[in-house]
Amino acid sequence: AAGGRYHLVKIKVSDGLYYNIEARQRPQVGAAPPAIYDENIPLDGAANQGGVVVTKVLTDVVNMNQQMRFITLLHEPQVLSQGDIATDPARFLTITVENDNVQARPLVCRVRVEWAQVVGDPPGGDFDLRVRPWNGNYETPDIWIDRPPYGAFDSTDPATGEPSGNGDKPQVLAQNLFFGRVHCDGAVDAANVRLTFYVVTPPGVGDNGNWGPLQTKVIPNITKNDSGEANVIWVPEVGEHTCLKIYAEPQAGEVSAGGNNWAQENVFNFEAAAASVPSPLIIPVAVRNPLKERTLALISVRNVPAGFVVHFPHSWVWLEALQERKFPLMVIPAKDVGVYHKMEIPRADIVVDGWIPRQYREMVDKVYPASCFEPMGGILSQVTPKRRVKLELWDDREVQKPRVYGLRGKMDPGLSGEQVLVRLEDPAGRRWTQQVSTGGTGQFSVIFDLNQMPPDGSKEPVRDPLFGVYVGQAFVVNSPKAAQAESNRVLIARKV
Repeated sequence: AAGGRYHLVKIKVSDGLYYNIEARQRPQVGAAPPAIYDENIPLDGAANQGGVVVTKVLTDVVNMNQQMRFITLLHEPQVLSQGDIATDPARFLTITVENDNVQARPLVCRVRVEWAQVVGDPPGGDFDLRVRPWNGNYETPDIWIDRPPYGAFDSTDPATGEPSGNGDKPQVLAQNLFFGRVHCDGAVDAANVRLTFYVVTPPGVGDNGNWGPLQTKVIPNITKNDSGEANVIWVPEVGEHTCLKIYAEPQAGEVSAGGNNWAQENVFNFEAAAASVPSPLIIPVAVRNPLKERTLALISVRNVPAGFVVHFPHSWVWLEALQERKFPLMVIPAKDVGVYHKMEIPRADIVVDGWIPRQYREMVDKVYPASCFEPMGGILSQVTPKRRVKLELWDDREVQKPRVYGLRGKMDPGLSGEQVLVRLEDPAGRRWTQQVSTGGTGQFSVIFDLNQMPPDGSKEPVRDPLFGVYVGQAFVVNSPKAAQAESNRVLIARKV
């Protein structure tokens, strides 16, 4: 009933992304609550049995290739207390709890919302947070993917041993780790660097800001002239092209506050499966207008090698202000799989670029400067013709030790030296993953000793015996010549 108080602050960022700010409080013991409160909210030491929560709500058009709930927290899983913040740095949005005890019960908090408040470049800054920008292939060395089993990568830099390109090809419906790296240049260290991870799909030529934040992680300290890393779990729902972005929140005292704090990368590996001539690939591409006015976008396709035919339906399109239009990019391998290896063209690195006109409306030295075309970004699609395969998996009943599970399988046709991911899941949903290579006839086998092996993402092996059914399955992900495939699910019941 008090003036200037609200039950909810709702912020609309785009047609598919909203933020809600509200106060939450646990009910008082022995008293009927005057409102619907949450009995289980994590407090983390917050006073008055509550605090502020900021929820991210996805609705309408969702452009995130991510298996997730439609309502999630923008911050860590706890209420925000006085002095805590929730941010979306790509939009310079900061939500600060100024007072978490305006009234104790029912709880009333005062919050400050700042949107598009850019941190200026101070004179004589002591440090600079920096993320290396993408190169001509639209990838940055400061973003990479690590899929299970963690720590080994499909692509590495021979000189440094670090992941290059995308690192790993992400696996659909698996817990891939999305890594980001931030550099600190200058004379002092940087503390509490907030790094936010974003995704958007389909791939885009141009950027209209339609990014959805996954999560924000805090890097406690980055030593001067060094770098720091953080990661979040990314579970893509479909194996299509996805753009990834990281954004280090600008800090006071930076030499350049915001201009070089972010970078973007494309997940761009596609496989044209075939028994003989590879199947055509249709890759969705979004052309996005970055301007708040109607404009013409010119599209070019380049780097098409011999043996491939590529079709994009338009060489130019009109776009309204911040409009997004989706088109199919069709890549057609026209020859047999073996021919590409003989031609030493095992992969097509096809680039789609966009350009928008820049027309000057003010005279300089009594003349109008010449019009030009400004780049609006692009995508790189790596298309590899591969053989279509089938995987069969079965329980190795010769393995009879407690909490030790054996699985055997076969690839048809029987290709040798191909990479197979074998996964075992226990009744509690914990997963173990191993990568093996096929033998001369396509056979493979693996043993999971749960007494010695920690689950994916854990450092300690599981000691407690779990009764129930274990599930095994095998996958082909980014193998040299075999296209992506998955096996039957094997149900394993053992007496412990």
